[in-house]
Amino acid sequence: MSYYQLSVKTEWSHEQMLKALNATAATGYREINLVLPPQGKALQTLDQLYSLRKTGRELSLDLTISGGNKTVRGLARLLGFRVIGMYPEDGVVEQENNAANPFWSQPEATPAPASEPDTALMLAMVTIKTLLISKGIFSEEEYQQMFDFVEQQWKGRAVG
Repeated sequence: MSYYQLSVKTEWSHEQMLKALNATAATGYREINLVLPPQGKALQTLDQLYSLRKTGRELSLDLTISGGNKTVRGLARLLGFRVIGMYPEDGVVEQENNAANPFWSQPEATPAPASEPDTALMLAMVTIKTLLISKGIFSEEEYQQMFDFVEQQWKGRAVG
């Protein structure tokens, strides 16, 4: 799969990046890799990543992320963006063509030993789930995928 490489400039605001993305999509590209600078202005908040995901869906784009910083890449992964490239500092080393699951970009995790669930944590998770689904940020299926990913990552850290 060959992605159009859209290099996001350091000085671009989130709105400028979305305009460039719209212009690129208008030329017929549907597979776009956003190449982020390490210290850019675009995609620095969760709201901006939600906005990018919404724009990508509206334009029927297959978006991937590369570059940026560890926080942006981590949030992008949690929101379902495929992050390509090698980032040892993230604990994720993945090339574009070897993702086990094209929806999530994640390393293999070793199962952790079972433990008693924390009631406060469970209540917090139910509250977060209700909020994310009621606000239309995630569908039930997307939330479950995100939850499974976070749970796998958490268990993987507990073992290591």
